[in-house]
Amino acid sequence: RIRTTTSFSGESSASSGSEMSGSQRAFAAKLNKAQGAAEVRRDASVAFLTEDLFANTTFSSSSPDIMASFSTATPLSLNEIVNPINYEDFVEKHQSVIDKDGLRDMLVFPRDDIEVVTVPRRFRTTETPVPQSAHNVKDVHVKECIGLYLTDCPLVTRKYNSSYGGQTQSLSRMSRASLKAPDFLRTLARHEFEVDGVANDETDDAHPGVQRKMSVTSNASFRSTQMSMMYDLQSTEEDPLLDTVMDVVHPDRIDGENERRRSQERHQALYSIYPMPEEDESVERRVSLPSPSEHFGYRVMVKCLDLRLDLEVEPIFAVMAFYDAKEKRKISENFHFDLNRNEISKMLAIHGTEKCMPSVSRSAVFSISHPNQDVYLVVKLEKILQQGDISECADPYMRDLDSKALDRVKHAATINCERLGKYRMPFAWTAINLIDIMQGSSSVSSGYGSSGSLAPETRGNRDSVLSEQRATTPEPRLRSSSEPGRRGTPSSQTSAGEPRRNLTLTSESRREEDNTGTLLSHFKPVTLTVNSFFKQEGEKLKDEDLYRFLLDLKRPTSTLKRLKCLPGTLKIDISLPGENPSCCLTPSLLQVSPYPDPHARPTREIEEFPPKEVFVPWTVYKNFLYVYPQSVNFSARGGSARNIGVKIQLMEGETEHDAMKLIYGKSSSAKFHRETWTAVTYHSKAPDFYEEVKIELPPALEESYHLLFSFYHVSCHKPTKPQDNPVVDPTFIGYTWLPLLKDGSLQTGDFWLPVAVDKPHANYSRLPPEVALPGVKWMDSHKPAFRVMIQTISSIHPQDIYLRTFFDHCHAALFGETAISPVPRPASAISETGSFTSFISTTSKSPELRAEEKLMKAIESLRHARGEKVVHFLHLVLNKLFQLLVRPGAQIMGGSKVSEAVFESLTDISHRLHVLLPDQCDPHGRNVLLAQYSQYVFRHPQGALEKASTEAGHEISETTMTTKTKALSSSNPDLSTGDHALSFARNTEKRATFSTSPGTKRSMQLSFTTDKPTSPQPTQMLVHEELTAQWVSGSPVVKEKAMTHGWFFFDIIVKSIAQYLHKAGSLGRVKKARLSTEFHENVSKVVKIMSQEIVKKHIKEARLARQLNTSLAFFLQDALSLMDRGYVFDLIRIYLRQISAAFADLNLSEFKLELYRIICNHEHFVALNLPLDVELSFDLITSPTFSTPPLSPLQPLVSYRLFSGGSLSQQQQNMAELTREYRQQHFIVGLVLTELAKVLEEQNSACQSNKHQAVSLVRDLMARHDFDVRYTDITRKARVASLYLPLLSVVMDAWQWLYKGSDSGSSWSVFSMFGQSVSESEGNGTIQNSGTVSTAARFQQVSELPQQASGTGTMQSQSIQPVEKELTPECTRNLLGCFLWVLKNIDRDVLTKWWSGLSISKLSSLLAVLDLCVACFEYKGKKAIQAALGVALTGSDMHAKLTETIMGVGSARAQMMRRRQMGIDSGARESGRRWGTTYRKESSKVQDSSRPPIDIEFDAAIESNLATECSLIILDTLERLIQATATNDALQHLLARVLSILLHFLSCHQSTQSLSNIFATQRSLVTKFPELLFEEETEQCAELCTILLRHCSSAMVSTRSQATASLYLLMRQNYEIGASFARIKVQVTVGLSTIVGGVQQGVLGQSVFNPEFLRRSLKTLVTYANNDQSMAGTSFPDQVTDLAANLNMILVDTVKMNESKEDDQMLLDLMHRIANGYQNSPDLRLTWLQNMAGKHSERNHHCEAAMCMVHAAALVAEYLYLIEDSPFLPRGCVAFQGISLNVLEESAISDDVISPVLYSSHILSLGEPTAEFLCSRMKTVSAQANCSRSLVLLVF
Repeated sequence: RIRTTTSFSGESSASSGSEMSGSQRAFAAKLNKAQGAAEVRRDASVAFLTEDLFANTTFSSSSPDIMASFSTATPLSLNEIVNPINYEDFVEKHQSVIDKDGLRDMLVFPRDDIEVVTVPRRFRTTETPVPQSAHNVKDVHVKECIGLYLTDCPLVTRKYNSSYGGQTQSLSRMSRASLKAPDFLRTLARHEFEVDGVANDETDDAHPGVQRKMSVTSNASFRSTQMSMMYDLQSTEEDPLLDTVMDVVHPDRIDGENERRRSQERHQALYSIYPMPEEDESVERRVSLPSPSEHFGYRVMVKCLDLRLDLEVEPIFAVMAFYDAKEKRKISENFHFDLNRNEISKMLAIHGTEKCMPSVSRSAVFSISHPNQDVYLVVKLEKILQQGDISECADPYMRDLDSKALDRVKHAATINCERLGKYRMPFAWTAINLIDIMQGSSSVSSGYGSSGSLAPETRGNRDSVLSEQRATTPEPRLRSSSEPGRRGTPSSQTSAGEPRRNLTLTSESRREEDNTGTLLSHFKPVTLTVNSFFKQEGEKLKDEDLYRFLLDLKRPTSTLKRLKCLPGTLKIDISLPGENPSCCLTPSLLQVSPYPDPHARPTREIEEFPPKEVFVPWTVYKNFLYVYPQSVNFSARGGSARNIGVKIQLMEGETEHDAMKLIYGKSSSAKFHRETWTAVTYHSKAPDFYEEVKIELPPALEESYHLLFSFYHVSCHKPTKPQDNPVVDPTFIGYTWLPLLKDGSLQTGDFWLPVAVDKPHANYSRLPPEVALPGVKWMDSHKPAFRVMIQTISSIHPQDIYLRTFFDHCHAALFGETAISPVPRPASAISETGSFTSFISTTSKSPELRAEEKLMKAIESLRHARGEKVVHFLHLVLNKLFQLLVRPGAQIMGGSKVSEAVFESLTDISHRLHVLLPDQCDPHGRNVLLAQYSQYVFRHPQGALEKASTEAGHEISETTMTTKTKALSSSNPDLSTGDHALSFARNTEKRATFSTSPGTKRSMQLSFTTDKPTSPQPTQMLVHEELTAQWVSGSPVVKEKAMTHGWFFFDIIVKSIAQYLHKAGSLGRVKKARLSTEFHENVSKVVKIMSQEIVKKHIKEARLARQLNTSLAFFLQDALSLMDRGYVFDLIRIYLRQISAAFADLNLSEFKLELYRIICNHEHFVALNLPLDVELSFDLITSPTFSTPPLSPLQPLVSYRLFSGGSLSQQQQNMAELTREYRQQHFIVGLVLTELAKVLEEQNSACQSNKHQAVSLVRDLMARHDFDVRYTDITRKARVASLYLPLLSVVMDAWQWLYKGSDSGSSWSVFSMFGQSVSESEGNGTIQNSGTVSTAARFQQVSELPQQASGTGTMQSQSIQPVEKELTPECTRNLLGCFLWVLKNIDRDVLTKWWSGLSISKLSSLLAVLDLCVACFEYKGKKAIQAALGVALTGSDMHAKLTETIMGVGSARAQMMRRRQMGIDSGARESGRRWGTTYRKESSKVQDSSRPPIDIEFDAAIESNLATECSLIILDTLERLIQATATNDALQHLLARVLSILLHFLSCHQSTQSLSNIFATQRSLVTKFPELLFEEETEQCAELCTILLRHCSSAMVSTRSQATASLYLLMRQNYEIGASFARIKVQVTVGLSTIVGGVQQGVLGQSVFNPEFLRRSLKTLVTYANNDQSMAGTSFPDQVTDLAANLNMILVDTVKMNESKEDDQMLLDLMHRIANGYQNSPDLRLTWLQNMAGKHSERNHHCEAAMCMVHAAALVAEYLYLIEDSPFLPRGCVAFQGISLNVLEESAISDDVISPVLYSSHILSLGEPTAEFLCSRMKTVSAQANCSRSLVLLVF
């Protein structure tokens, strides 16, 4: 067999040589052979060994490891779903073993894992926002609301989740977006690579003896003036010597020293230097939600700096508000401010006005939730009432007055202030377009034109602009100045300007709002100056008139031109308020914390009136009533009914003393008033009003509360006689009122009220004014005369009849009729809607049943409530529903139907919120409002919780739990138990049995086991029990809605369980059987139903199916912390069985992987997998006392007996593979690795996404372990790594499907970390040496051995798989990173025992994977990185590039860039896409290569550290394997493969740290196994010599020192074996020729080969030989010196050849000298002779060419004569002396340089070309005659 294989190899090699072109170097062609003779011998021996091992049934006692590796293992399909262990029973039964474990804390859950805490509610204000009077109210609804706003937040947290779970930022530590490169660079080690160049002061202190500094010479050709120095080897300076090279050290000591050096400056965590994707792409992350808070839109601060008219003779009062002209709505309440000078304000001293601090505020913070282009800031001015209409009063302000006229005006103003100081009249107004100001703040343009448009001006032009305005136009002009430096940087204000809103808009409205909102969030502070005001027109005071004016401001109209203007100045400052404006007051005038100075002028927050719905729940107490008098008509009344003023009061009774002091004051007034007046329009009997009256409503309203409107005539005539009291006393002209409550609800809206001329009778307030009271005189025959609008902003009053009715019936059901508010709520309020007429039933049913029916209908009617109001009171509504769900007595009082209605209402509300707010959902489809409720608000009803926990407290103990009374579901009391996966050790005593009667859905038949008759007692239910019961038993429609939004119900269930267990005191106890059996059964059914829904919807409704999948996954993750973990494992198995039934669709694998990812994100993931010591794991799981009850009737587990051996026993070996035993004990990680192995087997190209997802899952798991501070200890991390031991086999089995580079021969390229691909040759202009085969070809050669000997493993293949099965470069890199992580962290003894039981084929696969890792993590250099960043790929060539580029780093930036280039939309599913993520970003161009240098340094630093660490991990593994082979002869066949990996190492770019360790390992291997190179692997010896020579020419002094030391030891060991190192002489000479030939052909650049540095290394070799005392007295130093001189001569001649390309004679002479220098290397001499013949032939020197070929023929003949003396062959070169005597020079070849294996096939292949050349080139007959003999011999 061996001969046949060798013959075939020889024929193949000869054939390849015969086809070689004349221009190709012979020695280069030799190295490109597909398989050498040594490899043939090795393959044959391994095949023989493998066959022998399988053929024999008995094994020698000397190889117990091999016997163990081929023993029978338990067959198990990857598709089989194993029964998980009963976790709790396992831990309980083996508690003693766990307690003795030194790492016990890794195996158990901490007792304080779950925390049920109450977080104090934080208020924005310094005091509680609820008034003191609210604490004493009796109204149940008010008490519930106030309690909701004051109650602290109940939180259920997993204590260790924030520190160790998936919510940490660990996985994004290497994300570029979360790092600042300069800071991170300082934490990384600085590694030096020759590919990046060498600094002038390059040193390497890490290597002993290397202390010198040297500079790098230029790469240019050497000048002739330097030739003399270069030729003299003796004058060359040697490199530093390594101290330990010439020492004789024991191999064990060498291994220890090498291991110590490798452990220096290492990274403890591999993934700390492994770039990870952006964290926002992780499906396992639940968005961190803030606690519910008060709603704010975009916030804008307006500060009033100055207000004055040109004529300052009286007080002017101002009020501002925001208006939306587009929606025709006022969008903020009024802000009153007073900027009058003190001397002007004193004119009103007679009225004794009290001033509070809020009333002197001059700055306000407005909130705008729906910004658009038509939002205006409107400022209205008022003055003291005086005689005359507005035009007459404004006339003095619009013209110049002489001194006398001015005196008269001042005197009149003084009198008016004394008499009419408490009355005001409309005067002027102006409007400012907010968006124009924001846009103008960044670009100054022309001034305010005739159209009324707005543009800012610079502050420096203020005076000139002002004067121009007064002289040229009567219209108002505005001027603004941008002041970016006054308020701080925009970045500090952005957070305050961002809105917190939940809105539903059309796409166009949303786009406009987003654009405007962005402007409002980032504008610079602007100072505006208004130079004039529009005069107010008395007949156009309505808001409708104002909206028309605002719209006219944006376009030129004649309306504005007719308006008259009052000259004056209003200066305001508009800016962003920041997070906490100093000294700020809420709309309730409460101080916002912090409030540093109580005496400072405050800033007021202004309440917003959103023009559209705002879906945010109430979280703070607000109870405002806004009264807007619109108009009144007293035309029908005779007398002096002019100058009408309206006094507004809030009355709690009917006397004058009952006026409540709850009306907010205006500017420069008291905080609250008992009354307020409207502005007076002079001489008008039907005036319009624009006032806004803000009232603080009492918490609880009584029937007597009403608004009283009193109408007065205010006389403006001057008194004819002097009076003691000049203040005018108004004349009463009428009354009207408006009760606040109607049918128990607060009245709002527009009202037309009649006016009574006389004061009404007693008790009038209980009746509306529409009722014609007897004895009351009404104006105009009781016709409506007064119009008023009432608006409220209240977190107490729902303002929705459906909500109010629901609350009333809830209170009646929960607290009894006496708990209902004393305000009567007649049925008429319900029947008005037409939907509640059935609430009042006159049937003969009992009151209790009628109440239940009403309650059920009130619950069902919630679907009709307004969406905005439901959201406002969402927290209260949900609280009430959950209270009704578990209220006592539900089973007896017909509560089954009520519970059904409650659950259906819960599903309706959740569905409605998702529909209303589609954009307010996280990536998992979780509505933010519901998520906030479940996290911060939900609290299990206390009555139910206390009773249930009290009962449970007697049942739950530390180890046993007995149920005394079964808590039956009120909704499904007859629910049968049925079969289930989990058997609970509970003794259930049934007190009552329930059955379903025919004809009814759920009727109850009670039969009691007690002797005495007893009445049925209500059973207290729990929320989680009742929710699951209703979920299982609900109608199909209800189930559908519940499934769609199942995440919400799952969250409530989890929180309910936690609160229940906390109350029962069992959180820290065992988790087994502490919840009811019925609950577990219902949960199992819910999981099964949801799994079926996922399978059903995963194609047509993929997005919904994914949301269901993640909802279930998060529930299972939470349940692992609260429930029996063995039961949760069974739930996972239920899910997998449903998924497996439809696994034909590949998308379901992605669903499974998403579920695995979420579950694996559990903070106690390691403990869940029971990481017992490998020696004990199998013993425990296969112990006879342990059994796992199957989920379904399946065959029982197989028991195995144990035996021990030198390696892991077969049973323990099974725990290192994906066997049944492993997957049972390590259930979750077993699922992950099994799924990984399955997806790697898939052949469809569409599976690339699943492969990427599976590999990323394993990668992220290991990254979390690396960043977990609990496992920083080496021992702990080794225990964790043992969980992933089967991953090594998975990767080894999948080796043939890993990406291995291109077949084109190019080197590995830079990829994935930068999103681009560029080969090393593109980046550096150089590639590896030409004698090395392509990367893909190299790995194809490596794959041959595992395929030949493959006999075991999960995945087997006899040939290379189709390309569809090959992994992408990114997946391959990530998978290999996981492979190296396990090797780095696993315990050394475990790893050694594991591979001691592996077969030769498995170990070969292991080495093949390690070899692939070398290429995968090779560092490419900064130039290649920069070139990769600058290459832009288009969609057409992306697929081709992905298959041709190197495996990548999988960074988020790279994935995003590829997605953008490919144009992947939100629905695309490509191989680079992460699961469950919707990408909304639009395509953009790839960044060019002009990146900052710091970014290039950052990328290079990361890659260099990662490459160095990976190299050292591989070296650690190789060293352990080398040590293992020393004690196992069967493994020594793998040493050649180990050497091959080391050669691959040395052929790649390595850091100086890596190279020093690689050289040390290489020297150790050669020292231990010298026969490996000198007897077996001759080709590897040649490759090693070539690589060492190349490193001897390195520019790095440390690299040259290491390479020279290795080369010297190689020579010395060869000499010690045979008293000569002829083989090394030949190989070194060949290697130098290879390197020189590569330089000449342009394949190798000067950066790789530098003659100057190689000459230094040659001198260092001579120095080693002369200083080696052990070699003193031998010929070894002289031989080394001769070899160095010969190499130096070849080197010098080569340099001369490069300089003599144009001088033919000199070139050929140098070629002759070089050929003579290869006398000891016949193969190279033959090649140079052929090259000389070719050069002569090109110049038509045919005779000289023929002589060269004759010498070649003589050399071949001499070689044939030496290896085989046959009569038909020529007797050496003497046969050719007839042609020329010079051919006798070829007899100089000697036996010590002959290597038949290495040269025979190649030299023989040159015979035929030589003969052909002689025949074609000999022109004369004599010449042909003279060489005829030689031709015959050669042809023969």
